[in-house]
Amino acid sequence: MSKKPKLCFIANGVSIYTKKWVNHFAQNGYETHLISFSLIPDGYDDKVVLHSLNKHLPQNHLNGLLWLIQTRLLIKKIKPDILHTHSITILSFLGMMTGFRPLIMQAWGSDVMVAPSKSKLTKNLVTIALGRADVIITTSPYLKEYLYENFDSSFDKVKVIPIGINLDIFKKVSTVHDFTILSPRALKSHYRIENIVKAMPQVIAKYPSTTLIILNSSMVKDDTYTDKIEALISDLGIKDNITLISDRQSPSDMAEKYNASNALISIPKTDQFASSIQEGMACGVLPIVGDLEVYKLYLTHGYNALFVDPESPKDIADAVIHCIENPDLKERFYEINRQLIIEHEDWTKNIKRLEELYSEYTPI
Repeated sequence: MSKKPKLCFIANGVSIYTKKWVNHFAQNGYETHLISFSLIPDGYDDKVVLHSLNKHLPQNHLNGLLWLIQTRLLIKKIKPDILHTHSITILSFLGMMTGFRPLIMQAWGSDVMVAPSKSKLTKNLVTIALGRADVIITTSPYLKEYLYENFDSSFDKVKVIPIGINLDIFKKVSTVHDFTILSPRALKSHYRIENIVKAMPQVIAKYPSTTLIILNSSMVKDDTYTDKIEALISDLGIKDNITLISDRQSPSDMAEKYNASNALISIPKTDQFASSIQEGMACGVLPIVGDLEVYKLYLTHGYNALFVDPESPKDIADAVIHCIENPDLKERFYEINRQLIIEHEDWTKNIKRLEELYSEYTPI
């Protein structure tokens, strides 16, 4: 039997995806190290070895140099079999500049679709980083095609491995009564939460008991945007219909929130096929989503989801009202969506594909 590789991740330490991945490998017999910024042990298995990069200087470019030196020293000390960086940002740039191989990079979506479109320098850095990787992992065929077309990434080097979700946790277990909408995305302008809020008065005017639950970002908080949303809720006079909850929810807690909701709304500017949408689909929540190409991997308007114009609160409100007035849609969509998730997004099956990839690149 071949040995299990020693793994080192460079990733965002507060990300639920980072915690999910590194905890899995640590709990399954892999020596697992995580290098990240200002790490907090909360949410990590005791077997995960945490290495924190901290800011020592006010100038970011000088901190960057210190982080590179620190990362190189850590890699030399850890002696991993595989280095896996998550997000093609400074995290992957640090991994690239250590010179360590084999190097696996994880492209998530906004890291390659948003920042590089705004800066030629960033696009050039991302292109160089992707070129240095031995393997690039994405979560969808759409993102693989995007990397190929925009960054000259070798098509064969890009592997599509969906994250998937835990189907033992995310499943339909209850029904709801008063119509509840869940916004499961971060409270940031990227997710256009303001347009969801602006849609609510039209819905409430017709169905006064309708409620909206918003996840309030606590780990990577945008205070200015949060203040804007809270002021908007107050100005619209809909405080009694809106609940802001902490995003520090366990998977089981989130499963309860999905089961207590009729519909979820996800209308970001760019996206992968987010786990939050998959989780809702598995729990029987009706997806109301923006018209992004990546969503069409599994969703079709009127067949198993409702697509809306993300910049139109009226269009969003009309979709919500349509769901309220056609309650059979939720169950009909669920029967389709549950099967899709079982077939394509089962975490226990998908993570085995990553384990096989690690084994393939582990030195004998």
